[in-house]
Amino acid sequence: ILAILLVLFMCYDVFMVFITPLLTSDHKSVMVQVATGGGSKEKLPLLIRIPRISSSEWSVCGGDKSENLLGFGDIAIPGLLVSFCLAFDRAVNLKQTWLGYYVASVLAYAAGLTVTFVVLVMTNQPQPAHVYLVPSTMLMVVLVGWRRGELEQLWKGINVVCNVSS
Repeated sequence: ILAILLVLFMCYDVFMVFITPLLTSDHKSVMVQVATGGGSKEKLPLLIRIPRISSSEWSVCGGDKSENLLGFGDIAIPGLLVSFCLAFDRAVNLKQTWLGYYVASVLAYAAGLTVTFVVLVMTNQPQPAHVYLVPSTMLMVVLVGWRRGELEQLWKGINVVCNVSS
């Protein structure tokens, strides 16, 4: 279910950033408009604002107020996969955590986020972060699972039995 959810969020991100400008009269992305507050002064509360890297001397003096936006969903949705990886590592009693899914998925998330910001700087256009985060994290988890021979177990999930004593 998590893999399907991640792919659906990636498709949603692509639609809202790239397709909605083609469908709206002002040719602006609905997602960007909502995140930035559109014409109002309100900003989306679950938004991380990162100053845009610029070579302009005007940006050094604080005249360039442009910024890159990272939504909470760009952190939380792939974070579900990362937390699943940690739970899976614990369920299979992995002793060397650096060999597990958790560390691999965190590194893949960092790589995907780096690619997202590189593309943002290169294109100077809004980018759907899930386009880079979902493939990087899922591919890494699949590669580690294949290498360890645990793909089937990984796909089926973890059966955790809780002993509750009253």
